[in-house]
Amino acid sequence: MLIIVSEDLFARPQEVTDTICGFLDIPKYEMQGVRVYNARKYPPLDKDVREKLHQYFKPYNQALYDLIGVDFGW
Repeated sequence: MLIIVSEDLFARPQEVTDTICGFLDIPKYEMQGVRVYNARKYPPLDKDVREKLHQYFKPYNQALYDLIGVDFGW
């Protein structure tokens, strides 16, 4: 399984595409550009709501980090 972080794809599209092609064992593909959809500003989340969500998802996020060996800092 290959997990690609979208922020990495937007920041370094050719490098990430090369990684994908290598993982799939297919010829490299020359990127023509990457469009970012739904990139807009949102109002800040209420601090109490953010903390409740953080605490709720904390064990699930940790299990994911342990499984794949990557900590996304969620």
